[in-house]
Amino acid sequence: MSSYSRSLTVASLLFLNGEIYNFLELRRELEGLGHTFQSATDSEVVLAAYVQWGEECQQRFNGMWAFALWDAREKTLFLSRDRFGVKPLYYVFEKGCFAFGSEMKAFLPLSWFPVSIDPQNMAFTFQMKLSLDATEHCLFKNVKRLCAGHCLHIRLNDVPVIRRWWNTLGQRPLVPGTAEEQVEQFRSLFFDACKIRMRSDVALGTTLSGGLDSSSIFCVINEIRKRSPDTSGLAAEWQKSVTACFPGCLNDEREYAQVIVDHTQTQANFRNIDPLDVISTFDHVLFSAEEVNDHLNTYWLIYRELRRAGVVVCLDGHGGDELLGGYPWHTQTARMDAMVWPIDTTAK
Repeated sequence: MSSYSRSLTVASLLFLNGEIYNFLELRRELEGLGHTFQSATDSEVVLAAYVQWGEECQQRFNGMWAFALWDAREKTLFLSRDRFGVKPLYYVFEKGCFAFGSEMKAFLPLSWFPVSIDPQNMAFTFQMKLSLDATEHCLFKNVKRLCAGHCLHIRLNDVPVIRRWWNTLGQRPLVPGTAEEQVEQFRSLFFDACKIRMRSDVALGTTLSGGLDSSSIFCVINEIRKRSPDTSGLAAEWQKSVTACFPGCLNDEREYAQVIVDHTQTQANFRNIDPLDVISTFDHVLFSAEEVNDHLNTYWLIYRELRRAGVVVCLDGHGGDELLGGYPWHTQTARMDAMVWPIDTTAK
């Protein structure tokens, strides 16, 4: 029996939402172990990786994903969510029935699913202005969110078993001793992270705000395409960008985005955001996002512009401001922390 046939025997069904960035490297490794492939997709690599390494395959994936895999041999359904929960994954377990999906609205047609809003979770969202995304709780009652870095398996006539497969604190790298070495290490990681995400057979876009995240990514993508000796597998169309503009507002970042456009000598699309458009699309955005957030409408309108430009894959940044002190209060807090000296409370 070939490895491909063996994969289909072990895993009869796979639902994958997301992308495994290092699937080419994993494919070569799996081929060396005797696996054969019938397609050029990362989905087939996930199947073969599960056959080869079982649930430990998650540790080898570099990507963002939510997938469900039916193990026909073990009669087990296995669900996995990526390290930081980029891709959503929800499930319902009621009256001995189990269902999963990437959206909560997917459960609405189920006759055994009682549709109702959880008032406590809704109140928490409004009062704390925080997302429930870091928890298992949802706006719908009886719906659970599989948390980031967690996996779930369930057997027929059994209950779901959840475990945490990734712990960031246990994976911290060794930080070099000098600032120069730290800068070089960060630069190497950052360039590698951008390049591996540029693997695409469709146009690649970026939302350019002029802030730290998007400006850094935009410049690195430009550098990689201009200077990298190996661009095989990278998106041919790679520099389609859209910038949200708010004319007359203090928060308008067009000036800063224009600096990046001039620096990279690329062409950008600037789109003015109409407040009335934000209001008119509110219900639609809320239905699509399935959460309450005062920033969602702007994001949705910008991505709509990208889609209209023929872009279905977008490389954006998230967390760079927090990591590198992109907002004034980050540096202010760091300075305050540096001024607090340890106090000797030892009794004299």
